[in-house]
Order: sequence, then structure tokens, then C-alpha cells
Amino acid sequence: MFDRMTDPPPASPPMSASPPKANGVPLLGVLPYLASQPLAYLHQARERHGDLFYAKVGPMQLLVANHPRHAEHVLSRRNTVYAKGGPLWEVLRPYLGNGLLMSEGDYWLRQRRLMQPLFTQQRLVALSDLMLEAIDAGLEHWREPAERALPFDVDRAFSKLTMMISARVIFGRGMSAQEAQVLGSHVTHVIDSMVGNMLTKSIPSWVPLPGRRRYQQALKDVDEGLLRLIQRSGASDETADNDGLLASFIRARTSQVAEPLTAKELRDETMTLFLGGHQTTAYALTWSIYFLTLYPQVEQRMRAEVEALGGRRPTFSDLAALPYMRMVIQESMRARPPVWWIPRKALEDDEIDGHHIPAGTVVAPIMFTIHHHPEIWESPMEFDPERFTPERSANRHRFAWVPFGSGPRKCIGEHFSMMESQLALARIVQKFRFKGVPGRQVTPTLLTTLGTKDGVFVQLIPNE
Repeated sequence: MFDRMTDPPPASPPMSASPPKANGVPLLGVLPYLASQPLAYLHQARERHGDLFYAKVGPMQLLVANHPRHAEHVLSRRNTVYAKGGPLWEVLRPYLGNGLLMSEGDYWLRQRRLMQPLFTQQRLVALSDLMLEAIDAGLEHWREPAERALPFDVDRAFSKLTMMISARVIFGRGMSAQEAQVLGSHVTHVIDSMVGNMLTKSIPSWVPLPGRRRYQQALKDVDEGLLRLIQRSGASDETADNDGLLASFIRARTSQVAEPLTAKELRDETMTLFLGGHQTTAYALTWSIYFLTLYPQVEQRMRAEVEALGGRRPTFSDLAALPYMRMVIQESMRARPPVWWIPRKALEDDEIDGHHIPAGTVVAPIMFTIHHHPEIWESPMEFDPERFTPERSANRHRFAWVPFGSGPRKCIGEHFSMMESQLALARIVQKFRFKGVPGRQVTPTLLTTLGTKDGVFVQLIPNE
């Protein structure tokens, strides 16, 4: 038998000097468009300029990447070439320090190995009880506006609820609800201030910009509050009996790492968990409720699935019996990914789609446009949870849905976040019905995460 001769591979196209550039206004670039109609602009810019183009966003120059192959190239295939550099990460560093999200190289690998055992399925089972305690306590505050038939902002409510959940899971039962709310208000202010800080980073620190002093004070309050809680946990004789993640950090050892985590390392990893488990999950739940009010047939099907539990509080093992609810959350995160971009800085020259990418370029895969790319998603503007059935997902590009990032630096808390979202949504459905409030418009806004400008208001109705 003879080997079949094959044609030689086609010659690579000549490398283009540079991708196209999006039109903008002097000094501000495309920033006014992103501020006024962010999602519509992202769609239109991709249609007009293609999958890869440069855009000036205030003082930042970004290479905007809109296709799953770009996410795969930057986050996986060439991940060692693209580091967490650029304005976003520079602004995040004072907040997150050198935690798992920010660290690089050998130190990151050490931290990843140290933290990985904290997110196994066995550990998630134990954490689910703490989550449910916090969920039920938080939902008690929903009952009064429901009984009084007041318009209820789930955006604000989920921010408070997920902060309570994060506090309980991280600190166990050693943090009071009042402490959680105070810390949560500081954390929320820091996160909401980051885009403004990113756009004004080049302005000297001595210039008295509006909000700068308040941001610095909030960051200081966060640091002091966390360090008090860490010291309390470390000094407590009951630490070994505490099921919170902080206690696990303090006890953490691996065969590769013999030394305990320092107070600074504990602070940085705790803040990373707050970022991953607080605001991003809050927005995932907010957008889920938003779409459920628009698609009552989806809400009814999901409700029937939850009602099959018989009204009892769900457990971790019950999540497998809620596949449609999981698909609703996945579709919400496709349509409105809380993490809407993942910028990286090229450490050396590279090539994408035949274009030369100079070292120092900030390449920004845009999760929102990747999640709506017409080559990948059928009817991408429609809300269709069943697009996440195993059959319809089987041949999809593996980087087509990346709300938690992907590649070696994929979010370690993905399963943690999905469990939190499912448990919270299941308890809400068991306790309340909800519908949209006429006349209330929902306006998306692009900050560090994809949130809302004026909230998402619903009418809560207590279940009988």
C-alpha cells in the first residue's frame, strides 16, 4: 500500500502591516460611543471593521479581538506571550495585590497549586451549606418589599446578597452581617471606580480629581477590614473548626509549598475571591432575572423544574436535577457576560490573522462580541437556553463561551460561581414570583464588569 500524496499546504497570506482602526472623536476616541450605547456600538464596530481592529478608548489604544479564535490564541495557544499588563491590570493591582488573578510565573503556579484543593467537588459540597445559610438570611430582606408590592431593584439586592454569601463562605460564621455590609459597600465603591481610574491613570496623583480621595479611603478601609478579619481567624482557637475558605487558607499546605500563607498573601487571595464571588455573580443573577421577565415561557419551565424538588431547600446533589436552570444561567452569561473583556499585553512581537502585532500592544478579546459572533451562534440576539444542551454544544468552538476566561488562567472559581448562582436562583424561585415593572428601562453599562446604569426593577410576589 502506498501513502496517499497530499497537496502542499497553501501559502500563508502576506502579513498586513496593521489591522484597521475604528473611527472616533479627537482625544476621546470611541469612548463616547461606549458610554452612550455600549452594546450596540460593540456590535456595529465588529460589523464595520471586522473581527480585529484598533480602537482608541480615551488614553488607551486597544486591539479589539472579536472571534473565538482570537481568545484561543491570546489566552491559550500563545498565553506565555500575552501577560496581564495594560491599564486595567495596573488599576486592579492596588486592589488585588499579587493574588491568583494578578500573579505570574512561578509564584502564580505556587498559589494555584495551593488553592486548587479548596475548590474540589468535596469542598464545594461543604461550602454549599454556608452558601444556603447566607442566601436564606439575605432573602428575608426581600419579603417586605414583596408584601408591599414595591418596585424592587434586583441589581442592588443581588450585590448585597452575593456579598453576604461571599463573606459567609470566605470567613465562615466569624463575620457578622453588619461587618459584611460595611465591607461590601467599600468593595463595591472600589470596583465601580476602577474604569474612571483607568481612564485617568496618566494624570498625576497630586491632582485633586473628583472621587479620587474617596476611592483611596475606600481601598484603605477594605485593607484594614480584611486584615482585622484575617488576624481574628488566625488567633482563634476555633479556626480548625471553621469551614470558611479563609480558615482553609491559613491551614493550607501542599507538598510543593511548606510555608504558610503570610497575612499579605491571605489579604490578596481573599480580595480575589471577593472579586470573583461577589460582583460578577451578582450581575450573572441580575441579568438572569432580567431575561426571565422578558421570556415568561422560559421562567415557567425553569420554575416547574425547581418545584419538582417539593419545596425543600436544595442541596448540592440537587443541582444535577436542575439542568434547565443551569442552561438559563449559561445563556444569560452568554448574552450579558459580566466579564465582558479580558485584555492582555503582548510581551513580544506576534501575528494574529496575518497582522503584525508589535510588542507592547494591548490585545482585548471582547467576550460580549465573541458570545454573539454570527459565525458561531445561530440567532445570537435571541435568548435561547437550549443552545446549551449537550447536543447543540457538542461541535461549538471551545472558546465561543468564555465568561470565566479560558486557557491555563481560567477562573479557578467557575464551579463555585455556578453553584452559587444555581442555589440562589432556586431559593428565589421557591420563595417568590416576579415580573417586569412597566416603564422601567434597563440600560447596560461597561465598567470593570457589564452591569446596569439604573438597576433592574421587578415586581416581587411572595409564593403562597
